[in-house]
Amino acid sequence: MKNIFFIAFHREMYNRKIQEQETLGKNLRDRQKAVRENHVPSMKQMKMWRDVLRLVEAKQGTVGQQRSTDDDLRGQVHESEERLVL
Repeated sequence: MKNIFFIAFHREMYNRKIQEQETLGKNLRDRQKAVRENHVPSMKQMKMWRDVLRLVEAKQGTVGQQRSTDDDLRGQVHESEERLVL
């Protein structure tokens, strides 16, 4: 009688473990499918963000150059005057 109970207990335990592993495997397959489906759009979005950053950096450089040019022009125009131009 003990032997039958022992076998039934282990059978149930192993069936439960098998079920858990099948569920984990299914979840992993679903996650892998989602990652695969989103990979190309995510890469496109990353490229767009890199382009935006490059544009912002270029604009910052242009604005900085323009300010220094404006400062130089102000200094040349007002060299003879004794006032501060902001």
